[in-house]
Amino acid sequence: MKSSSILIIIIIITMLSSCDEYDLKRDFHISHVAVWPYEIKGLRNRIIFCQTCLKNQKCNSYEENQCRTVTLPDRVEALNLAIIKPNSEAVYLLVDVAKTDVNAPFGEYDETPLMVAAYYGTKQHEEIAKFLISRGADVNAMGESTTNTALLTAIWRNHIDFAKLLLNNGANPSLTSTGEQVGYACKYAVNRKKIDFLAIIPNCCSLIKKDPSSTTEIKSHC
Repeated sequence: MKSSSILIIIIIITMLSSCDEYDLKRDFHISHVAVWPYEIKGLRNRIIFCQTCLKNQKCNSYEENQCRTVTLPDRVEALNLAIIKPNSEAVYLLVDVAKTDVNAPFGEYDETPLMVAAYYGTKQHEEIAKFLISRGADVNAMGESTTNTALLTAIWRNHIDFAKLLLNNGANPSLTSTGEQVGYACKYAVNRKKIDFLAIIPNCCSLIKKDPSSTTEIKSHC
């Protein structure tokens, strides 16, 4: 009887230890849950937990360290992955609740969230772009790729409605990595044979009509 009681106590202690070990190994990343709409509750819980932890110290030292070194830095990747999906609710949560920087560069080419949205360019991505702009996204931010603005990305990917959205919100069609060049986006569209964009890029058609090298076909789209 005595040995049985000791065995039960050992089992209980082992179970408690396992629970503690599990808690210590909880996943503090948020990027992989930002992709899926059905994970939105888990995303919110992780964000709120770390906010409470860091603000009120209602957590242990391990959890505080994980929130600082894992969760907070992971916000930028989480936002970009949510945009790619697109998972609009996660985007709103990451920006408005988690306070993720809407202009933070990400990836090999330092693309901003707005550039990522421009790359995919669906109607859902347009709505996300409107939200990002309303929260301070810079329509003229520059990355490291050859299509180094959101506008050039939209032209390259043939997303004309997205390009219109950017232009209506102040996108500069003259921006390049070395400064401003008048008609740069226009020339880019011509070179890429994206002739449907010529009529929407400011001053593009006037530049084309003045250019003696412009073909009749190109001029016909103005």
